[in-house]
Amino acid sequence: MNKLTMVSAALCLAMGTSVYATPGEGEQGSSNGQPFQTINERIDILEMELGDAIALINNRLNLIEQEQIEQNIKIAFLESSIAALEVRVTTNENDIATLTVIQDLQGQLIDALRTDLTALEIRVAQNENDIAALVLADAAMQALITAIQGEIVTINARIDANDADIAVLQQRADALEQQLAQVNAELQTKQARVTGICAAGSSIREIDANGNVTCEADDANATFETYRSSGTVDVDSSIFLTKTVTNNRSCLSGYRAVGGGHSVNGSLGVGNVRASFPTSDTNWRVIGYFDSAGSRTLTTYVVCTRIMP
Repeated sequence: MNKLTMVSAALCLAMGTSVYATPGEGEQGSSNGQPFQTINERIDILEMELGDAIALINNRLNLIEQEQIEQNIKIAFLESSIAALEVRVTTNENDIATLTVIQDLQGQLIDALRTDLTALEIRVAQNENDIAALVLADAAMQALITAIQGEIVTINARIDANDADIAVLQQRADALEQQLAQVNAELQTKQARVTGICAAGSSIREIDANGNVTCEADDANATFETYRSSGTVDVDSSIFLTKTVTNNRSCLSGYRAVGGGHSVNGSLGVGNVRASFPTSDTNWRVIGYFDSAGSRTLTTYVVCTRIMP
């Protein structure tokens, strides 16, 4: 229905309403006896009211048209939105199908993980038992370590004591080396074993370094005398230590040494004699070597003869 049709319908509705609004009025009912004059006045009024109504209707129609345009825009927007939603719904349906497949795979994976979890729980229980055993073993190991540390402290103390003993032994070894050097020097001048003898009526006059003798006829006034000297040897019984002792014996004035010897006695061992030799015409020397603890007596003998004028 267009505007003109709507306005005509509204005019007819207004005129019909005006004509039939005062039924029974006519020529006799008018105040001046002029029925058409009254009708004309009413028509004028109706025309004015009709103009106002038409203007109002036109305004309303304009508003309706504007609202219709806006609704068409909204409808077009909604149709576009619906089309986009249909695309999204289609996409979502595809995604749902994909997610359904993924969910099935995840379910299978979860079942596999549950199986692995059960196996892991069993292994964890076994590991816990192993850990408990290791804790006990660690406690025993700690106790052993503590005991070993105590032993180490004791051993270190013993090592320190041994270091001190080693230092003492080193000093004594140095002294022994000096004594051995002295013995070796004295051994270079030792007297060889006497091998020569003199016939009856003669006596030994000289003994050379090789042990050979020179004889001379006995003198009726010649005399032989034996002299001896002794020295005590003490060796520390707390450690094993060698000790070298030198003992000398000389002839009296007017006598010459023609021989010599030695003897060693003691309750804890006798030791060894390394050298027995004359150091001059009137002196005899004995060098003893002892390598065990105890007290001993080293005796040196010298055989002397009187020097003839």
